[in-house]
Amino acid sequence: MCTKKLQVTGGLIAVLLASAVPATSETVFLHTLDNSISLSGELLSFDGVTYIIQTAIGELSLAAKDAVCEGVSCPVLVNQNTLSIAGSQIMNNNLLPHLIESFAMSQDLEVLETSGASSAESLYSLSDKAGEDYGEISASSEDLQTALTSLADYVPKIITTSVAMLEMAVPGEDIKEYGVALDALVFVVAPNNPVHALSADELAGIFSGKITNWAELGGTDNVISLYRPDETAEVSSYMEANILAPNGKTMSSQATVLSSSAKVARAVAADAYAIGYTNLAQASDAKILPVRGACDILSYPTPFALKSGEYPYGRDLYVTRSANVQAEMLDVFWKFMQTAEAELAVQTAGFVDKTITTQPIAMQGERMLSMILSDAENTTFKVVQKLAVELRGAQRISTTIRSDYGIANLNAVNMQDIARLARYLGALDLTHKEVLILGFTDSAGSAITNNRLSLKRAGFVKDQLVAELEKAGHEISIITKGYGEASPLYCNASEVGRNINRRVEIWIRDIR
Repeated sequence: MCTKKLQVTGGLIAVLLASAVPATSETVFLHTLDNSISLSGELLSFDGVTYIIQTAIGELSLAAKDAVCEGVSCPVLVNQNTLSIAGSQIMNNNLLPHLIESFAMSQDLEVLETSGASSAESLYSLSDKAGEDYGEISASSEDLQTALTSLADYVPKIITTSVAMLEMAVPGEDIKEYGVALDALVFVVAPNNPVHALSADELAGIFSGKITNWAELGGTDNVISLYRPDETAEVSSYMEANILAPNGKTMSSQATVLSSSAKVARAVAADAYAIGYTNLAQASDAKILPVRGACDILSYPTPFALKSGEYPYGRDLYVTRSANVQAEMLDVFWKFMQTAEAELAVQTAGFVDKTITTQPIAMQGERMLSMILSDAENTTFKVVQKLAVELRGAQRISTTIRSDYGIANLNAVNMQDIARLARYLGALDLTHKEVLILGFTDSAGSAITNNRLSLKRAGFVKDQLVAELEKAGHEISIITKGYGEASPLYCNASEVGRNINRRVEIWIRDIR
């Protein structure tokens, strides 16, 4: 069946139409499998499912499953049962195997992993219980620009990355993106090492070779042993960009280089005087050190801190696909990655899942210390006391919305988080509860300006959340307030800290 903006019916009219359109380099010829309908014209678009062409009588469309396309502009049809996954090394090597195994179980399939055409590629063959082939998934590391470019090739492909693609320009390409997990750059020592925290400046000094003895850091009088993953590890480039370069340092040539983050963690755990950096998911039995800010606020890479964006070196891990390509394996696996089974696989792999969790104010002791130790000159004890009264007995939701400096606009990732929050709240019994949406800023600017800005941000988030709740027919009591710079979660002395402090928090408490 052929659908069109301008009605034409019958194979004879379509054949005459095809012969009436002069052939050009952009002309394609479409005909149904039984040759009952033939069309020709300029190919306007193809989404993997439907051809749309411009003919002499208007735009016409024809389903790809019912048609054959001939001409130099015809796209290559995709294999419905293959899927390519490329991009992040840490995701493809450490997270993806668990996701694929869980996916296979969810579909009642068997999975067999083999080596691909290169050492950087793995193949996962899927089959049913009777041994019949279901499909194949290939996984390989690929630089971000190459992976992005390939999205426009109309192939069933998923890109794994720690960069939000929705916030980057992808010319001519509509994409879908989903935050599937969280990870972090962490610093590890042996379990019995007496040093309990280090600052970014101290870490830069250690790994550049400027600080060489633990006694300089309050530890024992022993030479520091350095371990790190090789340069190909993503965590190494992240370490360079976020710890060394901002402090004007480069990596010491004295560090022992190992082939993986997991090997670094194991080596450090066995060496009483060692320190190394690794991914949180691969920290193993080594002791993870919190990072100490310039104002002595400590930041721990806990699951809640990663979900709320409060650990300065946490990273979201994304999966991205073209919105214009539809193929069975791609679509089924994409839907699976947004299920509870996938979240469990993320946890099994050692990463932090994206599920929403809560934490009572009683568990946020470091936060209360941060309020007292605040480097914000405009914060008074009365304001801190007022906020403490506000939060007494309340539960904080891990969802935390951050926006750019000085504005209340939300990006695509923020909107995904708000949609997830709306689903979470809609599933709760909030009969005797109310939701608090609290806005905060960094310490730049006057107290009056910051209070107004924080309230504006909270109100903007409320509007978006209410819109999402109304779609599902939910009505919840929501209160918005702005507390400016009153409750820093990291030091305002650095841009990293200011980014953490510019936020909107979500709390639940009994109705007052």
